[in-house]
Amino acid sequence: MIVLPDIYPAFGADSVPIPYAVDVVLEQSHPFSTGHSSSTDHALSTGHAFSISSPNNNPAKTGTVEQTIVVLANEYAFVPNVIEAPANQPFVIELRNQGREAHNITFKKLDLKTETVESGQTAKLVVNQPLAKGRYPFYCSVGDHAKRGMLGVLVVSN
Repeated sequence: MIVLPDIYPAFGADSVPIPYAVDVVLEQSHPFSTGHSSSTDHALSTGHAFSISSPNNNPAKTGTVEQTIVVLANEYAFVPNVIEAPANQPFVIELRNQGREAHNITFKKLDLKTETVESGQTAKLVVNQPLAKGRYPFYCSVGDHAKRGMLGVLVVSN
């Protein structure tokens, strides 16, 4: 059984903890900077929550994935560590491991996780189940990575 560290100083309205790392990342530049300047790079460099939608921005059709959320992994952080997705619509989380060690994303509350991927690899997690509005914490379940700060939260909203 994995026990998440007790390093959450704040709780959302639904009593789900908000990772301390969120406040820290917002004030630091990320280690994955490419030197390019785009809204996605800005979101990654500031740690702000973001999502990437389909070009036409239409709501997803049942069974059709229209949104991909990219999360970068390194020792020992997710960038961004707060991600957003719409309620009751399918989406994909794409984990890109830019670190030296193996990483994954695990949603204990949802009983979902990506494959554990080695450095330079990518894993995709297709979330087809309808998710209600709320906060869903995630972490890296490899070794002591969660304890070392690999924590985040998926915020599902209308």
